[in-house]
Amino acid sequence: MAHLDEDTVGPWSELKLNLLSKYLAAYTRIMARQLWCRNGYHYIDAFAGTGHARARDDQRSIDGSPRVALKVEHSFHSYTFIEMDSRRAQRLKELQKEFPDRRITIIHGDCNQVLIEQIIPIYCIDRTRRGHVFVDSFSMNLYWETVKAIASTGTLEVLVNVPTMALNRVGLPNDAAKLTDSVIARNDRFWGIHESRE
Repeated sequence: MAHLDEDTVGPWSELKLNLLSKYLAAYTRIMARQLWCRNGYHYIDAFAGTGHARARDDQRSIDGSPRVALKVEHSFHSYTFIEMDSRRAQRLKELQKEFPDRRITIIHGDCNQVLIEQIIPIYCIDRTRRGHVFVDSFSMNLYWETVKAIASTGTLEVLVNVPTMALNRVGLPNDAAKLTDSVIARNDRFWGIHESRE
């Protein structure tokens, strides 16, 4: 059911979610056959949103990335949805009621901190567990150090959606005078470089 406070997305988001659905279907189909993966394969959504969105063109309700993951045929062994916005995190709790047979954990917080402190250590210790991290940061709130830490586990894979329109608006303004120290620092954290001004 659509809520009036849902995020509104354009057709590019629907395309992205359709591609995510196909990717996760293939990933889980492959992982379901891996007998060595004794502790399962798990889904982590770093910017989970509410699980729903409204299509901008005709106000249809569409599935967000958490619902896309929850609906794949070969379900993940657990789902962790991280969301920094308290309203969105609260809305995610509806999914626990809608999918009572799924192990769903909702964490309200900054995904960089949650991934580094709570999730990545588990996957560094347990080599018989695999995880897929979906990162869809709309406003450059992901740090490159977090991506490096995910990659270093050898047990987590990461799919990062790079929203070029948002990057142009938030991090790469046309007016050089708008390249404030805070914008430059955000660029440096996102790209993992220290030459973003140049």
